[in-house]
Amino acid sequence: METLNKTKTAAKKASTMAFIAYIVLCSGAILASVYIHFSEKERDELTFAKYTSNVHQAIQGRMDYYKNALSQTAAMLMDERDLTADAFHEYTNNVGIKENYPGMTAMGYAQLVSSENLEGFISKMREQGSENFEVWPENLNRQVYAPVKTVSPFDTIIKPLQGFDLLSEESRAVPMLEAAIDGKPTLTKEVELFTKEGIRADGFNLFYPVYSSAIIPSRKEQRSLLKKGYVFGIFHTERLFNTILKEQTNFSRFLSVTIFFKGSGSPSKIYDSFENKDGHQPKFQILNELSLANRDIAITYKSTPSFEQDISSNLTWIILLIGLTFSTLLYYLARKVLKSRRELQINER
Repeated sequence: METLNKTKTAAKKASTMAFIAYIVLCSGAILASVYIHFSEKERDELTFAKYTSNVHQAIQGRMDYYKNALSQTAAMLMDERDLTADAFHEYTNNVGIKENYPGMTAMGYAQLVSSENLEGFISKMREQGSENFEVWPENLNRQVYAPVKTVSPFDTIIKPLQGFDLLSEESRAVPMLEAAIDGKPTLTKEVELFTKEGIRADGFNLFYPVYSSAIIPSRKEQRSLLKKGYVFGIFHTERLFNTILKEQTNFSRFLSVTIFFKGSGSPSKIYDSFENKDGHQPKFQILNELSLANRDIAITYKSTPSFEQDISSNLTWIILLIGLTFSTLLYYLARKVLKSRRELQINER
């Protein structure tokens, strides 16, 4: 009897040890699955961050190029040289903006002209080859005008702008005056562009001041007295950012980009690359900012369904399933061996 009790006790102890081993193996499988889950999550976040960084740098780099192009053009004009339309077109062709850095819709130069010198300016422009040159819109009674002297279009949607008075609209006049006073480039809010009939396009202007001196005057009073005109860039918002983003490998599949102009009020959305018809909730999202002239731009990067599908993996569940199955199988075999051993010992006695 005593021997039988010892056998039962040993069998019970062995069964307990087998169960503990089963729990340990199951826990190991769960821990391995959790580790793989977080490792994959970190990998996916790094992959998304890499795509985001590449696109953000591309946008920043392209906008810096445009700003530098305007700055160099303004520096070229900061003397008494009388630049003709033909010479300006030749200059912009040599710079190669359209071929090397597409996205800018047009670049031009507007000259500041006082009301008493306006007729003389118009006559001079006609003498230089612009036979039908007029300053428009008409019937404006102001002390100073900023007619477009010459403009080089890089896109066919823009209608001829020669003679248009940029100071005729507050949305352009305010940032232009700020640029002249501060000696720095300024960006308008999003405005409706002057496009050919039947085409509606929104965009913005980037202005760089030009002075009648070899360098930008250091004092505000001097800048106000010596201001001469403005080099300006015209940008069609959708075409600009579509052009930049299409150059990025796998962009359209993996990222959606939403761009806002920040200001004193709520941010104003100017661009969205992804039309979310299905109400997709992105798994990854990053908010970055960049400064362009006098404005801060907020850019939201979100993952697309294609990106999330591409990175999706069932490895976590596979490891968990294999681990639990293997643990259960071992536990089952151990119980079966213990049961057979116990029965054998009882039969021997």
